[in-house]
Amino acid sequence: MRIGLLISALLVSWSIQLKGQLQQKISDIINHSNSENAHFGISVKSQSGKSLYDYQSKTRLIPASTFKLITTLSLINQKGSDYRYETQVGYVGTISQDGTLEGDLIVRGSGDPSFGSPKPEGDVSYADFLSQIVDWVQSKGITCIDGAVVLDNSIFDEQAVHPSWAWDDLTNYYASGAWGFNIHENFYFLDFERSATANVEASIGDIRPEVPGLRFSNKVKTGKAGSGDNAYIYGNPYDHIRWAEGTIPPGSGKFTIKGALPDPSLFAAYHVSQALTTSSIKVNEYRTTNERIEKINPLGTFRSAALSDMVKYANYTSNNLYCDAFFKTIGSSLTAQGSFDRSREKLEAQLSSFGLDLTGIRIEDGSGLSARNRISPDFMTSFLREQGKQQGIDVLKTYIPKAGKQGSVKRFLNNYSAQDHSWLKSGSINNVLAYAGILKTAGNQDVYLSIMANGHNSNRRLRAQMEQIIELLYKEL
Repeated sequence: MRIGLLISALLVSWSIQLKGQLQQKISDIINHSNSENAHFGISVKSQSGKSLYDYQSKTRLIPASTFKLITTLSLINQKGSDYRYETQVGYVGTISQDGTLEGDLIVRGSGDPSFGSPKPEGDVSYADFLSQIVDWVQSKGITCIDGAVVLDNSIFDEQAVHPSWAWDDLTNYYASGAWGFNIHENFYFLDFERSATANVEASIGDIRPEVPGLRFSNKVKTGKAGSGDNAYIYGNPYDHIRWAEGTIPPGSGKFTIKGALPDPSLFAAYHVSQALTTSSIKVNEYRTTNERIEKINPLGTFRSAALSDMVKYANYTSNNLYCDAFFKTIGSSLTAQGSFDRSREKLEAQLSSFGLDLTGIRIEDGSGLSARNRISPDFMTSFLREQGKQQGIDVLKTYIPKAGKQGSVKRFLNNYSAQDHSWLKSGSINNVLAYAGILKTAGNQDVYLSIMANGHNSNRRLRAQMEQIIELLYKEL
């Protein structure tokens, strides 16, 4: 018995010694001069909830896009992995014998962020959306719409973008906002004609697809060789006046950037009316509404891909539109519009039901684009552990990008043993870098990992340090 107690004591002592060595190695990396301005937080938990490694894990930090894991997985909790958005097309009024619709053609948005996007397999494309509506209208014998083509946005409120987003992000494609009706991922292509000479004005060529009423004050010029894409679009939602500034790389021919649609539903209403007119169906006008239109006579319904596939796409590509639309979906119902405030309340209630401590947690949006979001690494690993229990850790892995394979971690952990054993969502905004997900250690145990750093000077140098930390955790846990 004494021998057994002695062996047990030696094992505990050895475990403490190894943990102390790991702590020292990671502290040496964190305290390196390259990261002296960074505020770090690290949490590693086992599937049982035991803390395997902790470094200031309760510190509230900006999570950036790692917050997308909380948004996407919470919506799956609420709706189920097989949930599909449904965009309804119908009409109000009556159809006369001569084919005149004495009323309005209605397209009711569902908040579907994938609608009209060619990206996720199984979704309706932008061209198919227009042609299918024409087919449905023609099949009903309608030859003239005496009322209007109306886009119903009422599933969400009118605040498409969050007030805490940086103004210089607004109207760029990655900050397009979440609308009741989203189309073409809410962006357009802006083509510039460029010169091989630096500091020459780059004139605007095409806007694709056509955005009616969109006007530009253009100050974009060609930059120096190797300068890359540094062109930005400025403006406000709903406003069709835009400023384009910055530089594009020198060269010949077109150079294309993307901008956020000022009003996706108005854009769609215009193009539906144009498609109908081209098919010899007269349209009187087009408009949008944020008031729900009841008792629609159905013509057809568009259905999205399964939510599980949409979540993979959103996390793999770190798509802000998808995650903010998911976020507002959490707070939407037939009797209440989805909004940032309502969705925050609903999400916090769901997180509390899992037994998570929300003290000091601040949630603003679903994409992590807001610099006001605050969570701790400990909160993130606690959430991921709960999701592993709810959905199974192998299923959970499918929703998170695989290092070396997918998304923004495709080149992360290159030349490290941990790469093929890491499922990580990255997050990066100004002076913020974070990773969260699952690590299968060299000891063959799946653990939940969150590492965040705020206030640093160089993402490139800090990323290298985080790779070293994750490799140590992989080898020594």
